[in-house]
Amino acid sequence: MVECKPRRWRGKLPNPAGGGTGLDACHAESVIAGFPAVSVYVYILHSEKLDLYYTGLSINPDFRLKQHRRGESHWSSRASDWRQIFLETCSDKKSARDLEKRIKAQGAARFLTRKSNDWTQDF
Repeated sequence: MVECKPRRWRGKLPNPAGGGTGLDACHAESVIAGFPAVSVYVYILHSEKLDLYYTGLSINPDFRLKQHRRGESHWSSRASDWRQIFLETCSDKKSARDLEKRIKAQGAARFLTRKSNDWTQDF
């Protein structure tokens, strides 16, 4: 059995293939119980034009990136060349929000530098 933290769902379930719920075993079990577990992603975007970073969280980071590129977010609407340079999956919204706050507190550039130093030390 797959362990996952259930969450109350408010809205329609994703159905990318057109049949079923479109959820993996963990999520499908939770949906049956009425509490689908949803991964939350923390992402960092970079704009070459502005030379700025944007940190956010979403349950659908690909769709969110498209919104940023179309100018549908007030802060990021100043550029359309946003590209995703960091993505981390969190098991729940609280841990995602904590990571997002940690990144914003130290700045995305500093966070990425420290993260890359951690990665190179592993080799």
